[in-house]
Amino acid sequence: IRSTDSTESLFQPYRKPCTSSLPNSNSDFGSNATNDKGDWNVLYLSLHSTLPDLLSRNRSHFPKTLALIEDTLSTFVHPYNHAFVSAISSNTHIQKHCGPTNKKLRCHLPLVVPPGSQCELRVGGEFAQVKEGKCIVFDDSFEHEAWNRFDDNSENGKQNDSLSVGQGSRIVLVFDIWHVDFSKEEVKFLDFLQKSQFRRLKKEQKEGDYLHIIDKARYLTVNEEVIWES
Repeated sequence: IRSTDSTESLFQPYRKPCTSSLPNSNSDFGSNATNDKGDWNVLYLSLHSTLPDLLSRNRSHFPKTLALIEDTLSTFVHPYNHAFVSAISSNTHIQKHCGPTNKKLRCHLPLVVPPGSQCELRVGGEFAQVKEGKCIVFDDSFEHEAWNRFDDNSENGKQNDSLSVGQGSRIVLVFDIWHVDFSKEEVKFLDFLQKSQFRRLKKEQKEGDYLHIIDKARYLTVNEEVIWES
């Protein structure tokens, strides 16, 4: 999934709509204030059945991952249909912010975590160490923030021969599920509303709205050296 041509990278810089809870979210191209230092890039796998050209390209590289997600969510009659890979480089802080709704729960499955207890997630007043293979499920409508404190340039980083440029990244598979407190009838109703909302967004895509920002962000240049080994 790494490309020698940055314009063809499957990753794209993370951007939030201008209605985001993040500070300085006043751009019609969304907020780039998601992280106050470092780099945060994402690779979308599922986005409520929207942006088919972007998603089909990305999904073709992850058949086993998608099969695993679908198998995991097979007990849900109405899957939430939102999944992506999140990569934050070393020395990155994602600022405190709140998700747009509490009708879902967010599942974080860490795939790659740099050595040591360098990565942390705060949700509300609780802190969790991010560890490879240990899934964290939380309500992202609560205020949350994340850190990757690994330093590629530190003495520890330099002394670890197995690490190269970008190998201090924290890479997480993220997917959402409907909140477990909902009944089947409530999920069915909310799923109907959500699909109607995204059909309208697809039809009336406007400058600055959610889908427009994501679609436009994929053409931004990504520094893949902060994600992958050089």
